[in-house]
Amino acid sequence: MLQGLEEIREQDGFLHVRLRREEDFDPYIYEQIRMDEECLQPLQQQKHTFRYELGGLLSLSCFLGQYRFERAEGYCFLIQLLEHIVRVNRNKPVVMDVRYIYLPPQGNFFRFLCVPLNVEHWYLQKEECREFAQYLAGHFQTQEAYEIIGFLVRSVHGPEFSLTALLQGVLILRELYTPKQSFWQRLRTKSQKQTFAARIEVLSRTDALAHVEEPSQTKPPAINLEKTSVLGMPVQKKACLQSDTQTFWLQGTSMEIGREQDCEICLDSAQVSKRHLRLRCEQGRWYARDLRSRNGSTLNGKRMQREMRLREGMVLMIADRRFVFHEASG
Repeated sequence: MLQGLEEIREQDGFLHVRLRREEDFDPYIYEQIRMDEECLQPLQQQKHTFRYELGGLLSLSCFLGQYRFERAEGYCFLIQLLEHIVRVNRNKPVVMDVRYIYLPPQGNFFRFLCVPLNVEHWYLQKEECREFAQYLAGHFQTQEAYEIIGFLVRSVHGPEFSLTALLQGVLILRELYTPKQSFWQRLRTKSQKQTFAARIEVLSRTDALAHVEEPSQTKPPAINLEKTSVLGMPVQKKACLQSDTQTFWLQGTSMEIGREQDCEICLDSAQVSKRHLRLRCEQGRWYARDLRSRNGSTLNGKRMQREMRLREGMVLMIADRRFVFHEASG
């Protein structure tokens, strides 16, 4: 759908959107957006330009970059997010990009960017939805509910992928990992509306960009993906780069790491170059090469001057960001 847009620009608390062509504007969709409180409300300036007030909301990418979910709240947040997306996207074009999905610092509701484009530009967004789910898999931070990450990764690569199927899978997964309840507990749970609310408010977008964390020397806990096999998917752990807060799954034959949004692994750090490092896979083995970055890269403390082989447990420093490499296992 982004191909139908000329510009999306955030400035002074507003999001400015311009369609690529005036004739792509759909007045019916515009009215549908205006009537839905879950959508950012557009103010039409010209036939093909619109302004949306953000009102201090954070982008989903900013929220996920700062918040680490406990098991129960991780399920609650993800289910709430997917339910709202599926509902809003049913008859309106949601921009399936984590930079343009918004929520407050408490994380207790969502606002979606919808644009009044003709249906031909947004009716089928399977690849956009797949990329959205892939981002969730790589940026969902948790200390205990690693089965969520495993399920997201496997769902992204499934042949029958859809957001509705993803939602149903998460609901099933929650039942598997939730302790059995008595009849009265189940009845009480149904009578209570479960909505996510963050334990702590995350930083504002401006504060988050200015905030720098010291890299942790503590090795993160191992990821356990065993029980997701009951959903009909084989147990297999992909190669990954793991920091103390995030896990990035490696796939394909080539991936770039840097500050640019189109990098497969995008790192929000002023010390990281726009295109900092390239990963390459050959016959199941991963190699890393620094792309002449400003602050360089090291592997197990040795500065990278050429392409180097990654092995289990190696520490990769990308400027000021520390990762541990884990090989794939069947």
